Amino acid sequence: MTCELCDAWFDAKCVNIKDEAYKVLYELDTCHWYCSQCNVKIGKLIPNMVKLYDKTTEVDNRVTKVENEMKVYNGNALNRI
Repeated sequence: MTCELCDAWFDAKCVNIKDEAYKVLYELDTCHWYCSQCNVKIGKLIPNMVKLYDKTTEVDNRVTKVENEMKVYNGNALNRI
């Protein structure tokens, strides 16, 4: 098994991964495996990534709103001329 975060290699039996679980991990591209040290790190990283994604979405929405308001404002300003 290769940890997807640190790229270290681990023998599946040495890290207590049963043969059935190994087959699933091997066959599915969407499954990810992390060594015990990286698992702790990823557990802290994922919530921060979610917060960052949410904040980015909020900022994108605000920018879109301001852009739309500017179009309306510019359109009104042109009509006054």
